[in-house]
Amino acid sequence: MKSQLIMRQHVLLRLGIFVIGIFTGFEASFRQLAAQTLLVLLYLNAEPLLYSSFLFAIRKLLSFFAAYWLLCLLFGVDFLQSLLFSFKIIYFVLITVAVWGSLHKASLLAQSLSLCRNKPCRAVISYILATYLFLKQYLSIYRSMQIQHSIYGMLDKAINAGKQLYEKSPSIEDKVNGLLAQNNPPPEIHYRANLFGLLFLVLLGLVNAL
Repeated sequence: MKSQLIMRQHVLLRLGIFVIGIFTGFEASFRQLAAQTLLVLLYLNAEPLLYSSFLFAIRKLLSFFAAYWLLCLLFGVDFLQSLLFSFKIIYFVLITVAVWGSLHKASLLAQSLSLCRNKPCRAVISYILATYLFLKQYLSIYRSMQIQHSIYGMLDKAINAGKQLYEKSPSIEDKVNGLLAQNNPPPEIHYRANLFGLLFLVLLGLVNAL
């Protein structure tokens, strides 16, 4: 049975883990990255389905890594420097999956709205939510259209997708307003899950300091 120790963590705790995880990864050495990666992999054991999400994300990046290493060979980039950069990309993907991979969108919205009770803050949430829905709808429309191989064809496809998205904008706006108008009950605080996340955050900082 899934423990949901990661899924039930509060959004502010998730954000803290993500910021610390990304920040510590930028200047990390091979040893620090290896230790932090091992710690995150152990952390994912609380929700094993996240392992498959991580592997899926890595498979999507294989073409990027192939192109990057080809450029490194062509321009004579130092091998260890290239290896460290690739390791950091894998670590950044891992920490992103660990923090956001099991996020429940309804819970995120409820927690965010409970933190933002004034109009300016709710306007920011509305903007972020609308941007997310518009981008999601645009990608859906774009992928449903016929594949184009020429630059002109791809540009025309992108323009047509934008026109179709514009026609759907009133429905997206109504969806955003409907989500914000929902009378969501106060989000439940899961102390065990938050304690687990806080422990991981502390260990992440300690491992990076070694």
